[in-house]
Amino acid sequence: MQKKHEEANKEILETFRKVEVNIPLLDAIKQVPRWLNSLPPSSVDTWDSLAYKFLTKYFPPSKTTKLRTETVNFTQVNRKSLYDAWERFKELLRRCPQHGMQDWLVMQVFYGGLGSHTKTVC
Repeated sequence: MQKKHEEANKEILETFRKVEVNIPLLDAIKQVPRWLNSLPPSSVDTWDSLAYKFLTKYFPPSKTTKLRTETVNFTQVNRKSLYDAWERFKELLRRCPQHGMQDWLVMQVFYGGLGSHTKTVC
């Protein structure tokens, strides 16, 4: 039974290692082996339950709220290029993987945060 649990954990860890992540998420993922081994055997039976437990542990509501607020308050800074603004916005989205915004809202927030000098080009 323990060996089966370890094999399942190994498969999950390999999947986590293959995912492209940002730094805050990477820091949390580094702690996954210890956290995963602390879970009771068979307590994670779907990816949804794994994601829920992981996000609850490493992205508590207060952190999620802070990161989501930073994202929805996005503004283009110092007349940076459209490309630079988009890259910075995507980083904000990556920092909060559970932001819960639909695609149309993501684009609305991004466009709304662009400076007028960029909006005239778009």
